Amino acid sequence: MASPRTQAMGVKGAGGRLGWLLAAALWIPQPAWTTAALGIGLSGWLWLRGLRSEHARVPWMAVVALWAGSVPMIVPDLSPLTTAICLGVVAGAFPAYLWLEDARRSLTRAEFAALVVLQPGVAILHHWLELHPRGLTESIADGLQAVFVATALVQSGLALIRTDPQRIVIAIAQSQAALVLAGVLGEEHGWAAARTMLTGVSIGSAVLLAALFEVHRRYGVERLSHRHALADLEPRIHAATVACGWAFVGVPGGLTFFAEDLLFHELVHRSPLATVLFVVTTGFNAIAFYRMYLGVFCGSRRDHHASSSTQQDALPSLAPRGLHAFLLGGTVLLYVLGFAPMLLL
Repeated sequence: MASPRTQAMGVKGAGGRLGWLLAAALWIPQPAWTTAALGIGLSGWLWLRGLRSEHARVPWMAVVALWAGSVPMIVPDLSPLTTAICLGVVAGAFPAYLWLEDARRSLTRAEFAALVVLQPGVAILHHWLELHPRGLTESIADGLQAVFVATALVQSGLALIRTDPQRIVIAIAQSQAALVLAGVLGEEHGWAAARTMLTGVSIGSAVLLAALFEVHRRYGVERLSHRHALADLEPRIHAATVACGWAFVGVPGGLTFFAEDLLFHELVHRSPLATVLFVVTTGFNAIAFYRMYLGVFCGSRRDHHASSSTQQDALPSLAPRGLHAFLLGGTVLLYVLGFAPMLLL
C-alpha cells in the first residue's frame, strides 16, 4: 500500500498536469464561450494550487487577470477601451505582468515554467483578435502596442539584473512574448508572424528551462557564478543550451529571427519609437542570455557534487537519454522551422 507521502505526491502531480492541460487547451480553435470557460477553469486551478502551496496563499492577481481576460469572450459588445484593458491585463501588459509573478509564488518551478511556455493570456488575446479582427480602434490598438513594447523592455531589464538562471530565461521569454503582442496588431502579417514567433518562444523556453532544471537537479545551481563551469561536465546540455539560446534570442537562420523580421516591418510602418525600442529590447535579451550562459557554463571549475534530494525541489526527473533527445529535438526544430517557416505560416 502506498504511503501517505507517495499518495500526496501523486495528487500533487495530477493537479499540476491538469493546469498544463487547461493552458494548452486554450490554443485549440474553439468558440468564445469555451475559451472563457478554460480561462476561468485555469484561474480556479491557480486558486486551489495556492491553497495547497507551502505558504497557503491565493494568487489573487492571477485569478483576477484570467477572469478579466474571459470577460470580452463572454460579453463581445464591450467598449473598445474596456476590451483593451481586459485583454492587456490577461496578456501581461505592464504593470499587469505581475500576475504571473504572483502565480509563481504558489506553484512549483515546473508548473510555473509550463505557464510561461504555454502563455495562456496570449492565447486568450489571440482568440479574441481572431473573432474580432477590427474590434479595437486604431488609436486604442496603437496605445496597446506601445504598452506591450514597454512591457518587453521591462522584462528585458529584469533578465539583466536577476541571478537565478531559470528566472532569467523566464523573463526573456516574457519579453519575447510581449514583442510578439507589440507587432501582432499589424495589418499585413498579424497573427501569422505572431504564431511563428510564439512557436519559437515556446520551444526555446521549454528546451532552456529543461536544461536548467537538470543542472539544478544535479548540481544545485540556483545563482549565476563563475565557479560553476559546467561546460566540460555536461557537454551535451552545454551544446544544446548554446545552440538553442542563439535561436531563442534571434540569431539569423533560426525561427525567432524570421518572425522578428516580420514583426519589425509591421512596427516600422506604425511607430518609429516602438521600432527603436523593439530593436533595443531584442539586443538586451541577447545580452541577458549570454550573461546566463556565462554564469552557468563558463568560469573556473570547482568540485561538483550531485545535489541532495532536498535540493531537487520536486522537479520532474528525466532520464538522461530522454532529456538529451528532447534538448536536441527542440533545438533542431528551431532551426528547421527557421529555414522553412512556411510550415507554420
